[in-house]
Amino acid sequence: MKKRYLVSALLGSTLLLGACNQGDDGSKHHSDKKESSHKTEDKKSHKNDSSKSKNHSSNSNDDNSKSHKSKEQEQKFDKKQHIAMALFSPEADKYSITAKELLDGEYEAPQSGNSGNTKSVSNLTLTKDSSSVTNTPNNVTFYKTDPAKPDGVSLIGVSDKEIILFGAQSTFTYDEVRQQGKVLKIKDLEKKYGDEKNLDKVAKKINIADNNQQQTEDTNNTQTSEFYARVWMSVIKNSNVSGLTHKDVSEEPLNPYNKNATAKFPDGMQFLSADVTAAGQVYYTNNNDGTITVYSVPSHFQDKRWMEDDYSKSESERILNNGKVYKLVNSSDPDVKVLAKQFDEDGKADSSSQTSSSSSKGESKVTRDNVIDKVEDYEGHKLNTDKYTYKEPEKTEDGNWGFSYTDKAGTLRGSYKVDGNGNVTKYDEKGNEI
Repeated sequence: MKKRYLVSALLGSTLLLGACNQGDDGSKHHSDKKESSHKTEDKKSHKNDSSKSKNHSSNSNDDNSKSHKSKEQEQKFDKKQHIAMALFSPEADKYSITAKELLDGEYEAPQSGNSGNTKSVSNLTLTKDSSSVTNTPNNVTFYKTDPAKPDGVSLIGVSDKEIILFGAQSTFTYDEVRQQGKVLKIKDLEKKYGDEKNLDKVAKKINIADNNQQQTEDTNNTQTSEFYARVWMSVIKNSNVSGLTHKDVSEEPLNPYNKNATAKFPDGMQFLSADVTAAGQVYYTNNNDGTITVYSVPSHFQDKRWMEDDYSKSESERILNNGKVYKLVNSSDPDVKVLAKQFDEDGKADSSSQTSSSSSKGESKVTRDNVIDKVEDYEGHKLNTDKYTYKEPEKTEDGNWGFSYTDKAGTLRGSYKVDGNGNVTKYDEKGNEI
């Protein structure tokens, strides 16, 4: 009986241990499943986080790209700003008023014998120019500037890709302008001066004028003392003169000493002169666009070749075919006002003098232009320019005209005096009347 209880106890114990082991395995299996589930969730979570991170990075890049594009769009410059950039370049000083001069409010404007002369400037006005540069491409526009710093016309050429700076005294081809002027790439200008702090200040001082308005202003009142004064100051640049006169010389022979073998002045040719030859003279035509064309006509035709038909004809034609273009100074220039008054006064004096002379003797007034004629009439022949050198006639304080002459070695040989009535007196080298 005891054996039976012992066997039963052993069997029960064995069953109990088996159940326990089975329970442990189930628990382990359940734990493994739970851990596997957590790992799967972690992977999904990591995947989602990674995806979100990528999306965020992508969105961030897109935002940066948009911001960059927006910044580029904000950096677009207009025509005035591009021109202003060109005026900041060191090369601008040779051709135009510079950005610094616009900011300072003054620029150098040298006159004859006065290199330190300065003038005030508040704005730079650009007017379309279609006459100074030939063979210009359709995508390029040239503007003349007012004021113009160098002698002649300051030109600024503008296209989508380039700014061209140039100073013209006559007509040039587009290729010549590119070779002799300064060509500035707009991309380079933007890189160098796009962040210039005073760029907008200079750009605001640049005015692009309506061409029709400018032409109307410049073509009106061209036969006034003020306009003559503007011409004189544009070319001679000296207001310290006297005896200023004006004459319309249209269709007159350029060489008055060989009228049958010389070109004639074109219609509209005007002539300005002063009492003293050394003060200068101006033969010009008005271009009706704020500029004039000036011609280098000799004050006297002392070269004997002017009496030769072939030379006279070819040289006179050459002179008329090679005029130089000058930009007219502003009518507000103080020197213009001074000279205009002088033209008025001299004009009245000339008029009354000519009336008196014609009523008394029927002869023309003695002027710088006909002094040589009076002397040649007195001598009965042309002056001998092969043997002597004749000085330019000058008006003396007593109102008479006179000039001296030397031999080719420079030794004084004599002089002439012509009074207001045209009477000639000749003197030897010692000043004794002959």
